[in-house]
Amino acid sequence: MKELRIKLDDTQLRTLFSYFDEDHSGDIDFDEFISALRDPLSKRRHALVQLAWDKIDMNSDGDVDIQEIGTMYDVSQHPDVIAGKATPEKVLKEFLGTFEARGNHDGRVSRAEFEDYYTNLSANID
Repeated sequence: MKELRIKLDDTQLRTLFSYFDEDHSGDIDFDEFISALRDPLSKRRHALVQLAWDKIDMNSDGDVDIQEIGTMYDVSQHPDVIAGKATPEKVLKEFLGTFEARGNHDGRVSRAEFEDYYTNLSANID
């Protein structure tokens, strides 16, 4: 802030820090920083993400696990599986991990994680 010559008092600085520190850990990690700066999904894209979620959350429990992903994503056609460099299970786990960017690697993708992934992706398209 000093380098940009933006003068903030302690209260303003704390408010700004609190805005970025989503998990209230006392630190701002890269994901929190990007999340605070990016635009939200447009209404149209948000509707498309919701349609995709409703399709893959087959049991409508609010989470998607590796079995649900596996029914929608044919990993047998992945180049690493075809080349014998990776097993289908490994490719599925890596794919699932792309949605779990915020450190919650529990083997399940929540609707919020899914939306967060596509919000980040969308920010790189426009």
